[in-house]
Amino acid sequence: MCTKGFTLLEILIALVLFSITLGLVYTLSSTVVSTTTHVEQQIMRGGQARRLIERMQEDLKGLVIHPDAGFTAREPLSSVNSQPFLSFGSTSQARFSPDVIADSDVTIGYYLLEDERYPDSFTLVRTQKPLYPGMEPVPREATMALPLAEGLSFFQMSYQGAQDQDSEQWDSSADPDEEQVYPRAVYLSFSFADDSEGGRSSAQYNAVVSLAPAELKFK
Repeated sequence: MCTKGFTLLEILIALVLFSITLGLVYTLSSTVVSTTTHVEQQIMRGGQARRLIERMQEDLKGLVIHPDAGFTAREPLSSVNSQPFLSFGSTSQARFSPDVIADSDVTIGYYLLEDERYPDSFTLVRTQKPLYPGMEPVPREATMALPLAEGLSFFQMSYQGAQDQDSEQWDSSADPDEEQVYPRAVYLSFSFADDSEGGRSSAQYNAVVSLAPAELKFK
C-alpha cells in the first residue's frame, strides 16, 4: 500500500501555525517575566520607603535645641549634590557598628545626590556627626553617611507653622527675637523611578511627623 506524503501546502500551513504558537509562547513568557520583575521592584521600593519614613520620623522625634545646630530646611531639588536640604540637632543616632557607643547628640543632614544608575533620579543620603559644645568644625572622619533610598524620581518636603501656614523652607534662627522657632509638623512626599517596561507609574508615598516637645517654640 502506498503512503501518501504531505503536500507543500500542508507543510507551509504547519510552519505558519508553529510560528504563531512560538510567538504566543514567547509573548506570554515575556509578560510573566516583566510582571515578576515589576512585582519584585515594587517590593524592594516599598521596603526602602518604609525605612526612609521610619528613620526620618525617629530623627525628627529626637529634635533638640542647640546653639550650634538650628533647624534649617530648603527645597530638596534646589540643593542636589551640594548641601543638605534639611539639617537639625537630634538625640537620634544611627548605629553604624555595635561597638559604637552613643555618647552625644548629633547633627543630622539629609542630602539628595544624583543617582548614576537611574536616569533623572536621586539617592537620599543621611549624615550624622557628633554635636559637642564648641566643637567646630567637626573632623571629616567623624561624619558618617547612610544611604536611605535610591532611584527617587520625586521628593518634596513642607513645614507647617503654628498658624497652619505651609512653607517649603525653614530657618529656626530667623526669629526677630533671636529665639529658635520650629515648625509644628513636617510633611514628606516622594516616589521612585519605575524602570520596568509597560509604562507603569510608581506609587507615591506620604508621611507626616508632628513636632511637639514642650521645650520647642513654634511660630
